Amino acid sequence: MSAFQVIAGALASLRALGCLFVWHALRPTGQRRATPVPNMAPLAALLAAGELDSNDTAWCPEETRTTYHALHADGSRTCWTCRTDTPAGA
Repeated sequence: MSAFQVIAGALASLRALGCLFVWHALRPTGQRRATPVPNMAPLAALLAAGELDSNDTAWCPEETRTTYHALHADGSRTCWTCRTDTPAGA
């Protein structure tokens, strides 16, 4: 066996060993799995029954801009930014 064959064999073995180490370090562990999607049916039922408020953007008179609001069953709304209550129809 020539010296070239010995060196080539040693390098091939080192390359295979390196690939094994890289695979071991990067193998999937299951720690980064996506969380399951929750069942939205109970939430939709609560919204339809009026037992839960919904959210949407609306004009806030205090902020003088459109902000995110909690929309209540009676038609009033509460600004999430400044907590201003706006009566229904205003």
